[in-house]
Amino acid sequence: ILLLFNPFAHRVVVTVVFTFFCLFQPTLSSYATSAIAANAKPVKVASTVVEKLVSVDLLTLLKHPKPYLQKRVVFFGTFSSFSSLGLDYPPALRESKNHVAVLLFRPDTLPVHKIPLSEVKLFVRRTESEKLPDLETNDVVRFEATLFSTALGDVWLDVNKLTITEKAPRKPKD
Repeated sequence: ILLLFNPFAHRVVVTVVFTFFCLFQPTLSSYATSAIAANAKPVKVASTVVEKLVSVDLLTLLKHPKPYLQKRVVFFGTFSSFSSLGLDYPPALRESKNHVAVLLFRPDTLPVHKIPLSEVKLFVRRTESEKLPDLETNDVVRFEATLFSTALGDVWLDVNKLTITEKAPRKPKD
């Protein structure tokens, strides 16, 4: 009863409560945080990470494809022709109605021998291949592609972007 009528009693009570809060605040905060975290539901955050392009030599890619599996790679090659090679093969399916294959020349035999590098299966969507009327045999091309399979020990790539970097000299027509 004396505390109620004492003018300093209110200060004492406030000081005791403030001291108690200051001493136990870290414990109370961590308990509350852990309780909230335990009941929280995971939230999916949209990722804006852009996958880096890995520059690789064509023959290195052919000899050691496993490190590049499911990765975006960039390499240069000499265009041979469009083809149907590798299309409609079930383990690494790319349908011929939607895709066309690209054949490159073996870089280790050029310019003396022009041997197609059939172990590298490059697939371009037909809609994209129709936009490449300038692409001719012996043009040097920069490929950005994703290695999606190593079936049969070959390299199977989806072409994301194809850029002609050097046009081959054309023979004059008679």
